[in-house]
Amino acid sequence: VALFFAFSIQTFGLSYTTVSKSAFITGLNVVMVPLFLALIHKKKPQLRVLLGSLTAVVGLGFLTMTGSSLSINLGDGLTLLSAVFFALHIVGVGSVPKGVQPIQMGILQIGVVGVLNMALLKGQRESALSQPTGISYAIPVRYLHELLSQPPTAQTR
Repeated sequence: VALFFAFSIQTFGLSYTTVSKSAFITGLNVVMVPLFLALIHKKKPQLRVLLGSLTAVVGLGFLTMTGSSLSINLGDGLTLLSAVFFALHIVGVGSVPKGVQPIQMGILQIGVVGVLNMALLKGQRESALSQPTGISYAIPVRYLHELLSQPPTAQTR
């Protein structure tokens, strides 16, 4: 479910920000994962994690806060929220038992996202479902390929 929220919020946020800013902000999920794991396991994060997170937040500030305003636009905020959901998804996937096959996990994840998206789009006159494109079919295949190609590793590596 976290993956559904991450994809949906990020897609909505892209209507209000640039692709390059969205990519950088979404990438902040990498520094969020160790922080969430530290919270969950009630352990103090390592100094390098804290320094990396601080550096990323400063970089985010330089990227998103324009002019004399100390605020970020709607798209940047939504994208940051999507990064939180991507990080939560990574933390959740890391707790899946070792015996689960990546193909099964990928099918389940994409299936849940697909079903939730169909429910969200129900009643829409025009939707991505009514006119699928080649990319509509390529995204789940690409995601499964990524799952199968990656060697098993820790959530924080």
